[in-house]
Amino acid sequence: MVFKKENWFYFLLGSVVTFLVSIYWIWVYDKGTYPGFVFLQSAMGVVSVILLLVALFLKFSKIGKSSYDYSPKEYIGNSETRVYHKPNCVAVKNIKPENKERGTLSKFKNRKYEPCDLCMVK
Repeated sequence: MVFKKENWFYFLLGSVVTFLVSIYWIWVYDKGTYPGFVFLQSAMGVVSVILLLVALFLKFSKIGKSSYDYSPKEYIGNSETRVYHKPNCVAVKNIKPENKERGTLSKFKNRKYEPCDLCMVK
């Protein structure tokens, strides 16, 4: 599982399931019968808390928002290929100076330019 912001629910679910399994083990099994049971219970409790903390961190943090996830006021267009890019796109350095245009997003959309496959991915 990847630490992405949209996966916070799965960590929360894992925390709840781990907690419920540990409670079930307490209810069903006798602690005196299994010598490693107390250690196992402690470990499950720690795992449950860690999963809960990861879920809360992912839910309420700004993780996953890289410097590429912004909407600039000005874009760079290529008049030859009719593709527009964010200013920090790696493809901008390959645009010939005579084909490089600057403008707003609405300008490029009105002129029927296509978004770049590298930097304009949703």
